[in-house]
Amino acid sequence: MVKISKTTIVEFLSKITLTVAGFVSTLLFARYLGSGVLGQYFLLIGVLSWLEFAGQLGVTKAIQKRVSENELPAAYLGAGLLIQATIASLLAGAILLAGDYVNQYLGASVVEFVVLLVLVRLGYGYVTAGLRGQHRVATAASLETAATVLQAGLQVLMAIGLGLGFLGLIYGYFSAFFIIIVVGLLLISNRHRPALPSREHVKKLLSFAQYSWLGVLKTRTSAWMDIIVLGIFIPQSLVGIYGASWRVAVVISLASQSLWQTLFPAMSELNANKNTPEIRSLFEKGLMYGGIIAIPGAVGLILLGSEILRIYGSEFTQGGHILAILAFSALFASYEGQFRAALDATNRPDLTFISNLLFLVINVTGNIVLVWQFGWIGAAVATSGSMLVSLVYSYTLVDRTLGVTIPIGEIGKQVTASAVMAVVVVIVKEFTKTQPYYFVIMTITIGVLVYSLTLLVLSLEVRTKAMEFADLLVN
Repeated sequence: MVKISKTTIVEFLSKITLTVAGFVSTLLFARYLGSGVLGQYFLLIGVLSWLEFAGQLGVTKAIQKRVSENELPAAYLGAGLLIQATIASLLAGAILLAGDYVNQYLGASVVEFVVLLVLVRLGYGYVTAGLRGQHRVATAASLETAATVLQAGLQVLMAIGLGLGFLGLIYGYFSAFFIIIVVGLLLISNRHRPALPSREHVKKLLSFAQYSWLGVLKTRTSAWMDIIVLGIFIPQSLVGIYGASWRVAVVISLASQSLWQTLFPAMSELNANKNTPEIRSLFEKGLMYGGIIAIPGAVGLILLGSEILRIYGSEFTQGGHILAILAFSALFASYEGQFRAALDATNRPDLTFISNLLFLVINVTGNIVLVWQFGWIGAAVATSGSMLVSLVYSYTLVDRTLGVTIPIGEIGKQVTASAVMAVVVVIVKEFTKTQPYYFVIMTITIGVLVYSLTLLVLSLEVRTKAMEFADLLVN
């Protein structure tokens, strides 16, 4: 458990660094390039995300699962590489054939660059899946952080420093991920060099992928379906504001993501040894801390949405109500991701498949209908509503499989501490409403301190864990 805690810290700190780099770069793009170029870039990333899904089809998740079982991992790495390369070649040809449609949607002749970006994203997905499957979660997290920081730095240099604008964003993106792929392959090979697989290895990998691909689709849908649909109905400038709001909202789910990404390989190995009680214990401990940041974070975004977006520029403040709605989606996702990881780790991708299918139907239908009728508010509502339904249904599946107990007491203490924080934030907000935009940072800092101190007073569990984390950081 100590190792898991330490890995979670590394994972979380990596995500914090990743978020800071992403925030700073998005802030610079918004202020120097404007919401129009930012919206065009978000549309590109949305398209890229869907094309990446088409190139993976659940293979990366299957690689992580099979390699984590520690049964001929080199062969599964080889099988994954073979399958991934085959799909990537076919996908590249398909993108080039549909080049005119891609260029028209993005508003620029960039289809060749889209192909290159898809290829590096597929390669990046392979190396991170391989590292996580090798139980090197901290290494994978560090690599992800390096990729984001390098990407942000190169994009700022090329798009703003060299004045290349939208193309500079593309060049920086490709260069960063190409470098990271090379490093990742070297790291994987140091432990398990991908070996020539047998037909059985390919078959077992595909047998897991046939269910897990829908989970990847679900992730893509929750992150980018609204952006893709909005690109059809509203101007790119508003897409840029919506995308910035979404990037702020997902920050509150970072701790939960770090937790379940750390617990997944551990639970997967325990499942291979048929140790269900320990799986249940790990999962319930994860639920205890899943909302420790997401709950107060959602409250803060609801109260300070417009003030936070004002940092990007005055035109972004109109997205304050969008950010408030998306905060609920991020909160629901903080718990839903843990339930989904538990189902995958216990080798029940069939149940995850059903849950993901339900989410997809509601999300896709909701986005199309609600965006058509209500614009970007409809997109935010569809995203949050579908995540809530998926959360409730995933809980019923995990409860049926593992018989878990929800730590209502600890979650209640987090809610109480968040309520105390909310009162203080409202008071501070009233005194700073006429101050410059950067005063929101002071308000956030005060809110964090009030929440943290209140929770430490209320929860013995949190006090104990805080001391353990402090020892880990020091040592």
